Amino acid sequence: MIPEDLARLMRWSYWLMLGTAALLWLAWDGPHALGWLFGGVWSATNLLVLKNLVVELCGPRRLGFLMILVLVKLPVLYGAAAILLNLLPIPVGASLLGFHVPFLLILIEAVRWDRQASQPEGVPPAGE
Repeated sequence: MIPEDLARLMRWSYWLMLGTAALLWLAWDGPHALGWLFGGVWSATNLLVLKNLVVELCGPRRLGFLMILVLVKLPVLYGAAAILLNLLPIPVGASLLGFHVPFLLILIEAVRWDRQASQPEGVPPAGE
């Protein structure tokens, strides 16, 4: 999976989290919807920062941009998570479930990509 695929999946993850959080807000309650949204958005943002950090370490190594990424990843992301989880009435379980949504999207994309790559040219997939 190339970095552009990961960025595309994280955009999908943001939209999926917003949509499902809105449905969860309507169907259940606000704190669980906020926890779900917080977990998913935090996870997707964390993965995007990690992707950019790896690209910078393996690529051009622009020191200023690399320092911004490190400063965003450690104190801002983790500090915001600690403050929000302590101050807001967000259920930790809902946050943990939302946290796994971007990873689920990555897994689905990897399985889909692997299935497409394993099919010989001109041969239909089994069961079709």
